[in-house]
Amino acid sequence: MTFTLKLLFQKWVESLSFLRGKDGLISLFSTVQTFKRSVKLLRVHFIILLLLTAFIVFGFDIINSGLLKGVVFLALAFYSGWFWVKSLLTVRPSIELKDRDYFIKYRSKMFGLVFLVLMMIIPLMIITLLAGNSSYFIFILPVLSSFLLFGSFFFMDDSKGIRSVLRSIKNGYKLTLYFLPVVFLSLGFQLLLGLYFSQYKIWSVISIPLNLFVLSFVSVLYTKIKHSNYNLFFKS
Repeated sequence: MTFTLKLLFQKWVESLSFLRGKDGLISLFSTVQTFKRSVKLLRVHFIILLLLTAFIVFGFDIINSGLLKGVVFLALAFYSGWFWVKSLLTVRPSIELKDRDYFIKYRSKMFGLVFLVLMMIIPLMIITLLAGNSSYFIFILPVLSSFLLFGSFFFMDDSKGIRSVLRSIKNGYKLTLYFLPVVFLSLGFQLLLGLYFSQYKIWSVISIPLNLFVLSFVSVLYTKIKHSNYNLFFKS
């Protein structure tokens, strides 16, 4: 499908329909159901991450050793990264049974996923830094987040190989561009909440279920857009 400004504005208007009327209610219901299933599947890891984060925020000062503090921080960083990768697989739309075999099956895609993230985030960081003020990065964070999430979903649904990474990056950018209003409203709202409430320590804990809920919504959005605009992303 050839890019035109007319098509772009048409898709922008279409994107807002996901948040209003009957479509908005369906999107909300689907998001809640996806979120509930994800919490159920990840409940042990979810609780561990909440407790570990709460300890870092409220009880970190009881550790006197600088080395031990570093180890705890490193543990939280690795566990958080692993948790959100597994969350991505959990909220991902799929007819497959999400059991132990399902997660083992997609383990081989982890290196490709890391490569995809680096390929998408580094150019944007360079552009931001070249702009002369790294604080601009905050304003493109919702767009960057959507690139990463949608690109990751496309990658999980694609075949193996380096070409699938490049196709996923292209489709992630394309979906974000054509459906920018709904993307910016949903992820931008989350960012504004974070900027306001980050002054409170409890936010670090509350943001975990909120992020999982937003990830569930992005998964629902991805499914709707991909299936209703198939020719936009794939050759028929």
